[in-house]
Amino acid sequence: MYPPRKQKRSSKEIRQQLKTIYAQQDGKIPDLTHLEKRSSSHLTSLLLKIIAVLCVLSAAAWIGFFLWTQAIFQEGDDLSITIEGPGEVIAGEKVYYTIRYENLQRVDLEQMTLVVNLPDTFVLLEASPEYQKEYSWDIGTLPKESDGSLVIGGLFRSEVGTTETLQVLITYRPSNTHSNFQKIQTQYVTVPESILNIALTGPENALSGDSISYVIDVQNTSAQKAEKVGIQLLVPDSFQVTSTEPTLKEDADGIFWREEELDGQELSSFTIHGQYTTEAEDSQKITAQTVFLDENDEQTIQAQSEMETEVLAGTLAFHIIINGSTQAQVVDLGETLRISIDYENTGPEALEDLQFSLEIETEDTLYSPIDWTNARIENASRSGRVLTWDKTSVEDFVSLEPGKSGVLDLTLPLYTVLDPDEADQFSLHLRVDMGELDRTIEASPIPFQISSDLELSSQTRYYSESGSPIGSGSLPLSVDQTTKLVLFWNLTNALHDVKTITVSTTLPSTVNWEEHTQADIGTLTYNPVTRMVTWSIDSLPKTIPEASAFFEVGVTPSLTDVGNFIKLTNQTFLSATDTMTQSALTQTINFQSSDLSDDPFSEESGVVVE
Repeated sequence: MYPPRKQKRSSKEIRQQLKTIYAQQDGKIPDLTHLEKRSSSHLTSLLLKIIAVLCVLSAAAWIGFFLWTQAIFQEGDDLSITIEGPGEVIAGEKVYYTIRYENLQRVDLEQMTLVVNLPDTFVLLEASPEYQKEYSWDIGTLPKESDGSLVIGGLFRSEVGTTETLQVLITYRPSNTHSNFQKIQTQYVTVPESILNIALTGPENALSGDSISYVIDVQNTSAQKAEKVGIQLLVPDSFQVTSTEPTLKEDADGIFWREEELDGQELSSFTIHGQYTTEAEDSQKITAQTVFLDENDEQTIQAQSEMETEVLAGTLAFHIIINGSTQAQVVDLGETLRISIDYENTGPEALEDLQFSLEIETEDTLYSPIDWTNARIENASRSGRVLTWDKTSVEDFVSLEPGKSGVLDLTLPLYTVLDPDEADQFSLHLRVDMGELDRTIEASPIPFQISSDLELSSQTRYYSESGSPIGSGSLPLSVDQTTKLVLFWNLTNALHDVKTITVSTTLPSTVNWEEHTQADIGTLTYNPVTRMVTWSIDSLPKTIPEASAFFEVGVTPSLTDVGNFIKLTNQTFLSATDTMTQSALTQTINFQSSDLSDDPFSEESGVVVE
């Protein structure tokens, strides 16, 4: 079906609908052929204009603000940072760096934080002021045109030959802006050397199968201790280690020693005994290294020493033993070196025209400290500091038959006092010349150091060296009469500097301590509880050859003391450390008494009378 057709509306109906829509209150329809624009509100227009102007001004202000702050704080130099400290350092030696910062602007710099970026090999030991967080300082506000500084102290444990970087980063905000800024300053530090020195010694020539030794000497050349130090020896596969001194730990990786501490100026020796197998020939390279170890045992090489040993095929075995040892030794003045040199032909053929030479090696300008007048040198001929045994003095050396062996014994006493041109360090170096084979075999030199000649003596006096009384009371000492005597301690030392010197004794219960004391150097104290008298000296350089101290005691003899000296002290003990050899120096002297034999002005002996 089709939809119904719409009926056409009449003009009258249309006018009636328009009248309903557009008729005014009086019932008339307005003339829609002319439209008039009615005026809008003046207030609304004004507000819209004001808002538009403000938007433009605000945008201009922000643009101007950012342009202005950028011009001031980025184009100008508002903060100065300098790092003051060495650009070249010794690994392991303590150094200081001063970081200075200065506000060059006329506004405060706020929320300032300073961070120091340190290399992994730098150990920070101190900082002033202390940092709040790791290597970070909260400075706060730095007033305009003012400055500040901080100091850090530490040491580089870097590999020798490397360059490290110190970096300072400062973050801050100028007081007239809301933006943060940063300034960075960098300093490069080179590490050309280390506090650790190393020297490797051993035979320049060796016979395969013979027992030989390599000695590594490591010294901390600094005045401060070195921590976590490693010493290692790299040897060819053809070298078989038989023993080491000190003994290697079971978990050691190769020939490696670990030292937790090496004191300042300390010299340590490490020895490897072994032999080359028959596969070894020609020149063999040996390398000794000393390293710093970090917390993960990672190594940074500090010093290295290399040498080569020419390995010769041969069958002569020999050893030199001094005072029962083949190692470096510290000896005293006046001590006697008792030396045995043993030899044996372990091969199938005779060895002919042998010559053994023992040289006392010192610095070129110094004489040997050996007292040759009292030496016993076992048929050797001497030329200067060299002793020689050959076929003219030892029958075996004409032709040493297979399996034949022998021993050369000798004694070399040291002088009791050294002159300035006589050495306090020396080595004994044994060489063997195998004439027909035209070969020279060397044993490892054995180094010796002579301890300092520190010595303590004591005196009891009533009178001074000028003859005036320094004691008081009855003289001679009399029963029930109090006498005060002065006890002197005298130290002499000329060879090496010594440190941590202590002289001590205790007083018997019958002896009274008086307050009259004096010491040239160090401090003299008395403990009334233990009754111990102690003279302590931190350091006594060899430039001070003599030092003395004295203290006064009082004693009142009884009838049982008549005819005897009065015991004024018990035994006196001296202890010190030689800074050159790092050896302990000790001495004990007998008790002091009222014996006045060392007082030239006293006519009395010091014996008690009634």
